[in-house]
Amino acid sequence: MHHNPNTVTVRHADQRKGSRAGWRARGWRCVAQLAREPALLRTQLLVHLFVALLMGGIFFQVNSDIAGFQNKAGSISFLLYFFALGGLSTSQTVTREWPLLWAEYHSGLYGTITYTVTRLLLELMLLRVLPAIAFSGIFYAMMGLKRELLPFLRFLLAAALASADSALLCAAIAACAPR
Repeated sequence: MHHNPNTVTVRHADQRKGSRAGWRARGWRCVAQLAREPALLRTQLLVHLFVALLMGGIFFQVNSDIAGFQNKAGSISFLLYFFALGGLSTSQTVTREWPLLWAEYHSGLYGTITYTVTRLLLELMLLRVLPAIAFSGIFYAMMGLKRELLPFLRFLLAAALASADSALLCAAIAACAPR
């Protein structure tokens, strides 16, 4: 059987430029990797839900006096520390996948931008933002903060961004020293 080298070259060049096929293939592979490790997402969600219920129970319907303000500020500070420490697991993903990325990049399958954007978007959405929103929704309601939609949505957004930010920072540090 005759192999046409131009077909492979065009395909690799297409994917390196960031064609839809390259993005779709990389995205599918990231989803498949996460599907092979269902315990990862399940553990993230369960830990976030458990800690949200624990923190919500400790600071349930805190009063609106000086002591209540200090409790609310301290618990929100804990929430940020919790998300920051949770982001550390992103560095493990970067270091674990580095040899595969190196080999596939040098074989021309896709560029670094394709890998970075698809991997981080999927990981951030599924392993960081989704658990952060679940945590924050429970925590906000139990804490007794403002019962208005806009402040609630701002709180969810701030928590999701804090979780994503810590994961991105850890990924950037891990990418600087992948081994």
